[in-house]
Amino acid sequence: MGGRTFAEPTARVGRALHDAIVATYTRALLAAYPGALTHVPRSAPGKSDFGDVDILMHLPSAPTGKVADHLRVLPDTLRPHLPQGAIAEFKATPLEVHLVHDARAGSTDPDAPSRVQVDLIPLPSTTEFAFACDWFDDGDKSSVLGQILRPFGFKLTQTGFVLRANAPGGPQSGQRPREFVLTTDYLAVLDFAGLDRAVHAAGFATPRDLAEWLRRCRFFSPAAFLASLPKTGEQSRRMAIRPRYVELITILAEGATAELGDTPASPPPERVSPEEVSKVVDEALDYFGQRGALEAWLAELAANKPVKDRIDGTRIMAVTGLTNGPGVGQMLRATRRVQAAKDAEYAALHDPDATDAAVDAALSALAATVLKL
Repeated sequence: MGGRTFAEPTARVGRALHDAIVATYTRALLAAYPGALTHVPRSAPGKSDFGDVDILMHLPSAPTGKVADHLRVLPDTLRPHLPQGAIAEFKATPLEVHLVHDARAGSTDPDAPSRVQVDLIPLPSTTEFAFACDWFDDGDKSSVLGQILRPFGFKLTQTGFVLRANAPGGPQSGQRPREFVLTTDYLAVLDFAGLDRAVHAAGFATPRDLAEWLRRCRFFSPAAFLASLPKTGEQSRRMAIRPRYVELITILAEGATAELGDTPASPPPERVSPEEVSKVVDEALDYFGQRGALEAWLAELAANKPVKDRIDGTRIMAVTGLTNGPGVGQMLRATRRVQAAKDAEYAALHDPDATDAAVDAALSALAATVLKL
């Protein structure tokens, strides 16, 4: 089975065709966007065929404006630099561009597949690009490492290592959870977790090598990987569509069973004691030098909360006429930045005493700048 984005199936491809497609699109990206950075994630150990072709990219010369805007035109920007007919179909989302590549284009191979999914994943900054390169390498490595770290209040995203809202000492935002970025240096995360970065840089020959490396994480709990434990929604989703994830989890489960027997722990192993969580969070804040930044950020959240309570998605849609989620989300993020910056042009957004009419006028002005409305 190939990629799952399009209604009509796409093909799985072997290493040779995968690498040829990578070369074709890398050349096109560099020609269309001079100075672009690209990275093809190192595949999961033992993987010999691919359901899609992933290419990470940072496009410094991309058109200004909303990311979604230039992603929608990216396929047409690439077409002059690709074999004729190479892009058979595409879908652009705010996060990536999915293409259907016709491998027959520019090929003399009569058996070349006509539908291969190619995913182009943009990263807006060089820092996020560097983090994502390590995050995506080795298949589901980072997803499993994130599972190991999650009970302590951390989240390992594609672009940073964050402290979750429900972590003791972490950001508390009332109605809606928040995340505080501890670092955007992936290798620093490995150091904090007690994992050998040299082994990571060299790569893993087999899934078992990767599993053994993960087991050396100082936060690893074998009880959390017992096969008899119920799976979270995210774990179940991955197990349904990612066979390499299943293989990695199975190896860890086998080790856990050999060490502990297949009896679920009570209380559940993911429930680390509050004292232990607090201790590890304190250690992380000092390790990454973020204690002062977190305290300042929490104070800013508290100061802005009365204003944020007045500005929600419903109000933004009423004032701007927006009907789509991405646009509303972009506006919500923009209002938070304005509140933090105390921008005089939009003073009503961070003034708890401003009238409703003044707040609506400031939202309209902000929308004209942010969304070009």
